[in-house]
Amino acid sequence: MAKIMVYPTKASALNVAHPIDGKPKVGGCLWEYDGETCRGLVDGWLTDDPAKQWRPEEKPAYEGPE
Repeated sequence: MAKIMVYPTKASALNVAHPIDGKPKVGGCLWEYDGETCRGLVDGWLTDDPAKQWRPEEKPAYEGPE
C-alpha cells in the first residue's frame, strides 16, 4: 500500500495512534494511505502540508533571577 507523509495539526493529535504506523510525530511521519489516515486528514487533526503542521512552543531557557 502507498505511504503518505503526515503532520499533526494540534498537540492532541500526538495521542492518536494509527493501527499500523503508530502515533504521529512532531516533524511528520510516513503513514499508510488508508481509511484511518484519510479520516485524520478530513477531520483536520492531520495534514499533508508541512507548513500547516503543529509546532510546540519553544520555552526560553531559564537564566535565573536578575
